Amino acid sequence: MFNKKEYMKEYHKLHKEEIMRRHRKYYKSHREELKEHSKKYNKEHKEDKKEYNKEYRELHREEIKKYKKEYDKKYRELHREEIKKYRELHREETKKYNEKHNKKHKNILRALSLEIKSKGCIRCGYKDNMRKLLFHHVDPSTKKYNIANLWSRTIKQHKEELDKCVVLCFKCHAAVHKEMEKP
Repeated sequence: MFNKKEYMKEYHKLHKEEIMRRHRKYYKSHREELKEHSKKYNKEHKEDKKEYNKEYRELHREEIKKYKKEYDKKYRELHREEIKKYRELHREETKKYNEKHNKKHKNILRALSLEIKSKGCIRCGYKDNMRKLLFHHVDPSTKKYNIANLWSRTIKQHKEELDKCVVLCFKCHAAVHKEMEKP
């Protein structure tokens, strides 16, 4: 019995070069037309492609992360010398950029902390001096980081950690810890 699928597979194997030559010839002669068609198609299906890509990235997040990590590692190995030269050439620019970025980042985190502290101590209402107000973790078992050391963390991590805390003045904070230590 004749199997068309098998036949086409065999035909493509035998005539691969000729088929490729015809394809190249066709694409050369219709290049502009194909470009226009491609632009039109992409324009019409932009939202569909966006949605598909979003879903794909969500479904394959771990695979993409793993692939990117491997790719970056290989790239760094292959271009080690170029990267080294670039860093040497742009050391001062990079340093200035990082200082500016870090300052901006710290200011954002500081503003978040001050906004919460501005409400004052939840026990006695003290709010005269912000430096005398402390963040207290309501449940110490959920504490991941010390608030004072969060400058190197992301804004999201800072917010998450602040959500686990309440603001207490120095005296109330000491009293709470004293109460916690009592058996």
